[in-house]
Formats: sequence, C-alpha cells, structure tokens
Amino acid sequence: MCDNNNNAQICAEVEKLISNGQYDDALRKLDAVIDITPDAELLYTRGRLLWKLGRKTEAMSDYAAAVDIDPSSPAATALQMTRDIMDFYNHDLYNP
Repeated sequence: MCDNNNNAQICAEVEKLISNGQYDDALRKLDAVIDITPDAELLYTRGRLLWKLGRKTEAMSDYAAAVDIDPSSPAATALQMTRDIMDFYNHDLYNP
C-alpha cells in the first residue's frame, strides 16, 4: 500500500500484517506512528485499509488529511473517487 521509501520499514511491517489478515494490528501500528508524526503516505495507507474494512467516513477523513499535507499525494485521487462513490444516486433504484 505504501508507495515511496520515506517510511519503508513501517510500510513493510504494515503490508505484512495486512497480507496476513491482521488488519487490527496494522491499524494500531499506523495509528501509533501517525499520532507521533502525521505523514501523507501513512494517512493514505490507513485510509485505504479503513475503506477496505468498510469504515468509509474515517477513510475519507484520512484521505483529506493526507491531501492537506501533500496535495500531490495519491490520496487526492482516492478522495475524489470516494466522494464520487458516496455521491452516487441511482434514480432507478429509488424511484421504480
């Protein structure tokens, strides 16, 4: 999930936890690091994990925080995509 080498060790640990299905442990590790030093890459990674877990509002908050830190972060695209998903309205579904 992490894309660059700024936090290579943390990213490797988090990715290993995620690949083993240890999502809660991955979240705890990300929370601990982000609480000390907010980082766009780690916020984006945590947002992706939260989205995967169905915690969409929290994911969007992390994407927005990542964009505040680094506007060129991939979180900007993720934030726009999640907003599009949340704004989707199917007239046929609600008005048969």
